[in-house]
Amino acid sequence: MYSLLGPQEPTSEKPYVGKFDVSIDLDPYGTAAPFVDAALQGINDGGLLCVTCTDAEVFASAGHLEKAFALYGGLPLKGPLSHEGGLRLILNGIAASARKYGLAIEPLLSLSIDFYARIFVRIHRSPVEVEFTSSNTMAVSTPKCEHCGFRPHLGGPMWAGPLHNPHLIQKILDMLPVIDRETYRTIGRMEGMLTTALEEDLDLVAFSKETTPNPSPSAADGWQQLSAIIPRTNPALRDHHPFFFCLNAIAKVLHTQTVPFGLFRGALRHLGYQSTRSHTKPNSIRTDAPWDVIWEIMREWVRQKAPIKEGTLSAGSAGAAIMQKSRDANKTPQDDPWLSLLKREIGEALESGQDIRDLTTKIEAALYRTSSAYRLLTKVASELNPSVDNEGGSSDINNIDCGEGTQADDTPTGAPVAKVHPNTLNIVFDEALGSRASASSSCKKIMRYQVNPRAYWGPMSRASGA
Repeated sequence: MYSLLGPQEPTSEKPYVGKFDVSIDLDPYGTAAPFVDAALQGINDGGLLCVTCTDAEVFASAGHLEKAFALYGGLPLKGPLSHEGGLRLILNGIAASARKYGLAIEPLLSLSIDFYARIFVRIHRSPVEVEFTSSNTMAVSTPKCEHCGFRPHLGGPMWAGPLHNPHLIQKILDMLPVIDRETYRTIGRMEGMLTTALEEDLDLVAFSKETTPNPSPSAADGWQQLSAIIPRTNPALRDHHPFFFCLNAIAKVLHTQTVPFGLFRGALRHLGYQSTRSHTKPNSIRTDAPWDVIWEIMREWVRQKAPIKEGTLSAGSAGAAIMQKSRDANKTPQDDPWLSLLKREIGEALESGQDIRDLTTKIEAALYRTSSAYRLLTKVASELNPSVDNEGGSSDINNIDCGEGTQADDTPTGAPVAKVHPNTLNIVFDEALGSRASASSSCKKIMRYQVNPRAYWGPMSRASGA
């Protein structure tokens, strides 16, 4: 597993100080933080550092904030995000130790498994790449929630870059079919977890699945040839959509039934947003949709599919504040712009009409102007967004999705885009559309999340010396 650079036997009285060329694996009981500095100084440029931390009660909970800050240099997150936050805390701690020695890290695979974290990083000696560390560090701050008004939370600093190298994951998945299942009895779980990790990145570009032939480097070539096995990721790359939310967690806020995974993804895709899942939590959604769209989908789920009884949500609760913004609660006649325009036109006709004939003429003119304007704008809307139709089969200007970043074809680049109120979005729960949003590997029956083998599964007490 290990190889050393330099002579295998010391040539003088001085102790041997060669560096590991292939990998150093840290797997202590508890945290690996005290051993990271020594491991970084003992590994060669391009070498692999493997880190295991079994102290999930520290890096993935809010019960030991001071301990987590002392070990990993940041505060953990609370709730379903805690395990991904723990992975990013550990990576940030490794990056902080590495940059002191002019070393940069490249995460190859970062997994939260059962009660521990398993991380593989490639080490690069590059002072230039060390400068990217600051841009790949983030402090996670949730501002005061505009939907429910609850207080903010703070976490980090933690790693803001990608958690995985997709080339490595794909090469491992390509090797699994030819591996002896009698020797490796957890191949099913490995395939499920690696597939889920591969699909986590929303910005992932399709890359070639061709297997790379194993080079047989000479001793002089060293790691330079070996590093070509796994292509390098961009050191300045950031994860633009970190973290996720759990469907059961947001359903609990509204005291309603949990939206099925496929239906929720179908609703997101119908609005033009991407979505995937996280390997750290079942029933999780990672998406580029903003929170006002997510809560509007949940309000429509309550209105269309799973109504809640009156009085279920107590006054002052987060769920009550969110449901107050539903389209049923805010729907008044004054909300329809065409009705408001018609009322104004008729009001002016009543004030200026001299007799019945004049009043009739003015009202007919008002009706004609309003209907003509509506038809014109509806025609323009259908030309700009022909894919959005109402139930009658014709385009409805009130249901056009002008999500963030969406522009008409004739809109100049960089021009401001009007943001439509979430209540005007056309929410459709289409499970078939949600299944088409998945990658081809998602159609396979794989074990993405494994049930614990027994009750109270987790780290046991430290072994005694007896």
